[in-house]
Amino acid sequence: MAKITSSGQIKGTVGPVSYRSINGQAIVQSRPGTIKQSKATKASGFDFGRASRTSKAIRTALFPVLRDFEDSAFYRRFTGLVTKATLAANSGISGRRILKDGDLSLLANTDCNNSSPFSRYCLVEVHGGIENHRMSLSLPAFDIKQQLVQLPNATHATLCYLVVAINPETLAETHAEMFELPLSFTAVSTEAVAWLTGPLPENQLLVIASAIFYFRKNKLAGMIGQNSRDFHPCEITAVLLT
Repeated sequence: MAKITSSGQIKGTVGPVSYRSINGQAIVQSRPGTIKQSKATKASGFDFGRASRTSKAIRTALFPVLRDFEDSAFYRRFTGLVTKATLAANSGISGRRILKDGDLSLLANTDCNNSSPFSRYCLVEVHGGIENHRMSLSLPAFDIKQQLVQLPNATHATLCYLVVAINPETLAETHAEMFELPLSFTAVSTEAVAWLTGPLPENQLLVIASAIFYFRKNKLAGMIGQNSRDFHPCEITAVLLT
């Protein structure tokens, strides 16, 4: 039942419609449970819910490089990308689609903080591949001042590469390793470097993330971090399937 208040507003419900006031504005909406979802709508909801949980699992696994320095919109942006990647070229049954059967290439080079795109600050390309159930990563020798942007107050930086395996069904983290290359801005160049992970479980989502952490060295305080929510060059470089 709906009533008309002394101010002329309608409050309550009439059939499948409810009336209420928010900040002095009259709102009309369908009553909860009055709209029946079709099978297709429910299936789409299941797919979206699964993609959302997958996005959260990946973001949680990337904490060693994210450190809560991602921008405030990253979780929405990344959830949208994971949903798109899950549904793209996925021949699975609607309502049961998962990311590993979608188009993983859509997640490549996803910046975690739009205020500081990773590719703007690091011009060095990391190379990688999976062979014999292990992931290899390598960097060529490079000129530090030419290939890495130096902050005005930074004296040092560390290039970080995180490799995380996630079970595509349970979304549990099954493997994680971090590789680091410390750099001093007083140096001219680096030598080539290569890393190799331990054995990786099969049929897992493999997420490779890259980040640059900047530091200012103080004689008494040691290395003072320069990264923050306002500045954090970090990206999801690739998502693969082992």
